[in-house]
Amino acid sequence: MEQKIAVYFLASLGRNAMSVRVYGTALALMVGMAATSWGQRTSPNWPTPPPAAEQMPQAQASRKANLEQMQRAAEQHKMQLQKDTDRLSQLVSELKQDLNKTPAGALSVDAVKKSKEVERLAKRVRKEMEGD
Repeated sequence: MEQKIAVYFLASLGRNAMSVRVYGTALALMVGMAATSWGQRTSPNWPTPPPAAEQMPQAQASRKANLEQMQRAAEQHKMQLQKDTDRLSQLVSELKQDLNKTPAGALSVDAVKKSKEVERLAKRVRKEMEGD
């Protein structure tokens, strides 16, 4: 129907039949393309609204619980680090006393075991401190 109206309108302007048919077809195609592209619009480009006020305290409560959990983990980490450094200090002082008691050039098996434990604890403390 639209095509016939366009054809009659253009024909009344004095155009020949071939150009009227071309212009009419082009007009029909443009209207059809505009209609299909308009139908593809699903939603406007508006931002989403903020969450409801009822949901906000729940998010803050979960953040607070997460923060408390992180603080407990940090406190446990600190306590373990303190325990390891205290044990390291104790072993070093015992090793020093053992070395003062033994004659020059001689080492006891106990002193060697303590030195290995000192080394193991020192590596663990260093790794824990580097991880902080």
